[in-house]
Amino acid sequence: VGSWRDQVRNTHQSHEFRLQTSEDNRIRGTFGAFYEKFVIQDEMNFNYLPPPTCTPVNYAIATGTAYPAGGIVAGPPGPDCVHVMEPIHGYYAGNPNKRLNTNTAFGEDVERGYNQTAFFASVDFDLIPKVLTLTGGIRHYKYEEFENGSEYYSATSSVLNIPNSAYCGYCGFGINLNKSETGNKVRGNLTWHVTPDILAYYTFSQGFRPGGFNRTKTNIDGSVISLKKVAPYFADGSGKQFFKPVGYDSDKLINNEIGIKSEFLNHRLQVNLSGYMMDWSNVQLPLFDPSHLGNTTFDINGPTYRVKGFEIQFVARVTEGLTVQGSGSWNSSEQTNAPCLRRNVPFTPTLAQPVDPNPTPFGACINKINGVNFTNPYGVLGTSPAYSPPMQFNLRGRYDWNAGDLKAFVSLGANHIASMRNEPASFPSGNLETTALPEAGCLINGVPNTTLCKYTMPGYTTWDGAIGIAKDAWTLQLSAQNLTNNDASTGTSSSQFIKLVVPLRPRVLTMELGYKF
Repeated sequence: VGSWRDQVRNTHQSHEFRLQTSEDNRIRGTFGAFYEKFVIQDEMNFNYLPPPTCTPVNYAIATGTAYPAGGIVAGPPGPDCVHVMEPIHGYYAGNPNKRLNTNTAFGEDVERGYNQTAFFASVDFDLIPKVLTLTGGIRHYKYEEFENGSEYYSATSSVLNIPNSAYCGYCGFGINLNKSETGNKVRGNLTWHVTPDILAYYTFSQGFRPGGFNRTKTNIDGSVISLKKVAPYFADGSGKQFFKPVGYDSDKLINNEIGIKSEFLNHRLQVNLSGYMMDWSNVQLPLFDPSHLGNTTFDINGPTYRVKGFEIQFVARVTEGLTVQGSGSWNSSEQTNAPCLRRNVPFTPTLAQPVDPNPTPFGACINKINGVNFTNPYGVLGTSPAYSPPMQFNLRGRYDWNAGDLKAFVSLGANHIASMRNEPASFPSGNLETTALPEAGCLINGVPNTTLCKYTMPGYTTWDGAIGIAKDAWTLQLSAQNLTNNDASTGTSSSQFIKLVVPLRPRVLTMELGYKF
């Protein structure tokens, strides 16, 4: 019997100071400063240790030494016992005590989070008062991330037959990671009130998503002890080609957008339209591929995508009782660069082996692991990213009416999402048997041999509806979600070396009775 327990404590504080001039001024602005600190303290213990820990009695039996207080006399060594786990000394620990009476075989005790400081300014200038306005803004930021603590485990024979009172400094590793990023992000906006009911605009904006850390051993001063080597070239596991990175950097987004916000027919119809082009660069890509890249997830920076699309939203009061509303989007996304996982493990010649046996040159793309072809995990130039359906829309209608003293309504709605993939286009198909070719499938005898099988999830439509009545303070409503009981997949993967399908929530019928007082 095994179990795990994860205890998490979050502390989050933020402060903002803002000055704003009068909105009646032709030139007006907002200026301020912002500070934020977010800390996560996480203690997680996996409790599945089969051998007993080294109590004085067990230790004496295991080592064949005498322990008179426990009635043990010296003799031949007996069954092994295991040293009790604890955080690595000298590093952060929310709970520095030994994990006694827990059967803890693996765990971590870490503190991670970030500090963010920013100064910002935004200025509006009416080129033509109440008609044409130009806006410019800038944000200067400093973003600091940290992760401190340790991992501890009983994975090696070095933990055998060590008394619990001793310290096992090699039963894990410490973590002391820090990084910071400083920069400026800007935006610009031009708004034009074509008429009192029609507003046109153009927006330029920049954004970023902060980076982070992978699982890395460090000294107390933060220097890296060693990076884990994965991706062996040869089938026997030799010739490892890739150091897992310490961490990953921020990815960035540049957005150009034009749009219209409008009302027509004496405000009975509202229509908003927008078109945009976004460049998303240095995208953060999580990889979990135990067959090729080790049994822990790590993040890397990789592809760049260009996204072109438009959106529409509308609300229409068709008649006194009938309201129709909907929204939709169309996107065309494509990868605009062609990165790859490159060999970063150098070869050191020796007298016994003066020539590098690995045919992959240092810095070249890794295309073979374990003796077979390896699919580029970054995707392929000109293809769309995963989980990016080209079209989505929803449509809702509601009719309200009075029947004597009763107020009643009925509504019906539909939501559609087009088909999409779960992985980049270059990944092997989850519906084909594998061969030596990179574009082939990932099945062996019908079973996935990787966590990165590619599946296409067909598009689907769901229908919702409701009907209700109200009188005085009483209301009664019947509603239904997924009326047709569609079981389409919202996510298909081989993340557990099986074909895993996450279906839509089945049909849900609800009756609500309410009273206001």
